[in-house]
Amino acid sequence: MKQLPQRRIPPRLRQAIERHLRSRGTDQPVSMLNALRQIRLTVPGLELSDDDLELTIAREILRRRGNIAFDRRN
Repeated sequence: MKQLPQRRIPPRLRQAIERHLRSRGTDQPVSMLNALRQIRLTVPGLELSDDDLELTIAREILRRRGNIAFDRRN
């Protein structure tokens, strides 16, 4: 399987993702729909598409060995 290139996450975005993940605990899978909404509210003006932001959030969740609910509709 081909590995996707790693992108540098801007510090402001990384902090927003970390805050969101810490605020919700570890018992349940992270709702991607809710994470996207919350991150966009917290960091307005992001120049990432929803797909790219979803991938960035998913990488951070997996890095923390978390579970993801891919509940966003395209």
